[in-house]
Amino acid sequence: MGALRASARSDAAVAAERITLDCTSTGAPDALSCALRVEWALTNATDDATTAALVFSWPDDSTPTVSVADAILPEAPTLRPVQVLVPPHGTVTVALEATLELDTPYLGVESGIPNPLTAVDPLHARHPLLSSAWESAVRGFAWTRPDDLRFASVGPTTVRARVPSTWHEGGALRAAESTPGHRQLTYDPPAREPPGRIGIAFGRGERGELLRQGGPFVALGASLNVGRPSFEEGFRARAGYTFGLHEFVLVSLSAESDFRSQVLVTPTVELASWGMIVVPSLSLGVGLPIQLAPTPRPGVRFEASATLYSVGFVASLDLWPDDGTTQLMLLGRIGL
Repeated sequence: MGALRASARSDAAVAAERITLDCTSTGAPDALSCALRVEWALTNATDDATTAALVFSWPDDSTPTVSVADAILPEAPTLRPVQVLVPPHGTVTVALEATLELDTPYLGVESGIPNPLTAVDPLHARHPLLSSAWESAVRGFAWTRPDDLRFASVGPTTVRARVPSTWHEGGALRAAESTPGHRQLTYDPPAREPPGRIGIAFGRGERGELLRQGGPFVALGASLNVGRPSFEEGFRARAGYTFGLHEFVLVSLSAESDFRSQVLVTPTVELASWGMIVVPSLSLGVGLPIQLAPTPRPGVRFEASATLYSVGFVASLDLWPDDGTTQLMLLGRIGL
């Protein structure tokens, strides 16, 4: 979206580009209505007046209003360029105003890969029915900076946005000071090699929550002896509940049994990755298995898993220091 262009080579420079957004929630779920204002400061460092033939790239359905030195143009120059005269050593401000209805998913542009809308956070991957997603919605657009091939130079782009407090920063935006009921978000360009496009996005969800509700899970599979035999091999069942700590840490408490002699209770802490539509969420963790039967004793558990939208495969390795035995559990898991 956006992009100020010069249709012919000009001695005018774009000294600065300033983007301001004031967004409010609409009646539609997970939608924003944003009043957009963009100002470009055109400067002329030469001793002679220069003309810039300006045209705008505007793919949005809204109709923008363009003004030059506070004079509103009859129509936005999206097809035919407008001639702007910049006096010697002078500055002319060009402004664009529009109302954007952000009600469709944002596609990230910074890396050229799909944005997290195609991804699922670790807790939500395990419990898609009962947990809230880290980001349940992301709205925004990609802003293209002025083309520096036909201007004398192009200066920095800054973004200042105000959104309802239930939304947070996304894309290239960063959080700034907040006011009651609103969040202030900003973008300031890097000192060197600013990007040609800027992701301006707003997210909504549980981002920033320290303790997140997950859900229950059930796992069924088999246990195997590793090394010296110690237990009967065979069927095994596990049930428990998972919580999330911020974005990547999962904490669970489970009970399990082989329905013959062994009963365990195990707290586990895992570090898990985001999953994508066709890529599972992977995790590594450690736990403290406490055997209740046949003989009470503590152990050490190492665990790895792969989860794709509530269905996962779990491998647990339990070490029992008192007799040096080891158990391997291979389980299929499903969470709500």
